Amino acid sequence: MKIQIEEKKPIDVPSEWCSFEGAKFLIAGTSKPAFGRKMEIFSAKINQELNGYREITDESAQLTPLDYNKAFADLILDWEGVVDAEGKPIKYSSDMAEQVCTMAVDPVTKTGLSMALVLFVAEQSDRIQKSANQVKDEVLGKSPRSINTRHRNGRPRKR
Repeated sequence: MKIQIEEKKPIDVPSEWCSFEGAKFLIAGTSKPAFGRKMEIFSAKINQELNGYREITDESAQLTPLDYNKAFADLILDWEGVVDAEGKPIKYSSDMAEQVCTMAVDPVTKTGLSMALVLFVAEQSDRIQKSANQVKDEVLGKSPRSINTRHRNGRPRKR
């Protein structure tokens, strides 16, 4: 039996370097598969709680924002200029990105930086993805949103 094992190709997602609080972050667009999966799981947990299938406890209430922040940490692919309280550079890793997005505090003001960073990442990743989608639509021609799928009378066309 002859077989050939192909190497996994890296998943290509749009990304861009963005500045935040004196540091630069390489942020991926929202099409990153791991981010999408984490958001699906996060949404499922919330729906289970809302529908009474999962009990809302003090612990789950505290973990919910952390799960949300962890999902957005997945959109950070690298960074430059992130330093600890003593000024030493912090090397990027996915685990460290989760910590920065869940537990970061400004050493001077003692205020949380995590939520501000997560909101920044969310805004930038959405912008990056919209820009990438626009470029793709221009290259491929008409976008699906521009194709008329309704009859003149307003009813949807049958497939």
